[in-house]
Amino acid sequence: MTVLDDVRTAPAPTGPPPRRRGREGGGQDRAGRLTYAVLVVTSVLFLAPFYYMIVAASRPMAEMNVFPPPLLPGGDLFRNVATAIDQQNIGLALWNSLVVSGVTTVATVLFCTLAGFAFGKLRFRGRNALFAVTLGT
Repeated sequence: MTVLDDVRTAPAPTGPPPRRRGREGGGQDRAGRLTYAVLVVTSVLFLAPFYYMIVAASRPMAEMNVFPPPLLPGGDLFRNVATAIDQQNIGLALWNSLVVSGVTTVATVLFCTLAGFAFGKLRFRGRNALFAVTLGT
C-alpha cells in the first residue's frame, strides 16, 4: 500500500467545513476597512496643521491675511526660512528647547519612578485617594 492509496481510501471528514480566514469573512472584513478609514481620516487631521505650516511659511504675510487663506504652497519657502534664520538666533532657541525638554524628561522619570514604588510597595493612609488623584491628572 502506498501513500496515495492511503489518501484515496481515507474517510471523508464529517461536520461543518473549517472557517476560512481572509476576505470572505464578511463582518470581519468590514470592520477592518472601517478601522483603516478611521485611521486615514485621523492621520489627515493630524497632518493638516503641518501642511498648513509649510503653506504659511512659503507665502508673504499679506497673502496669509486674506479670506479664504491659500491652501497651496507658494514659491518663497526658502527665502522666508533664510530671512527667519537671519533675524532670529535659531541655534539658541533650539538649545533652550533641548535643555527644557531634557530636564523635564529626567525629572518626570525620577519622580514617577519614586511615586510608582511608593504606591506599589508602601501602605499609608490616603494611598488610594492619592493614587486616584495621580491617575486623574
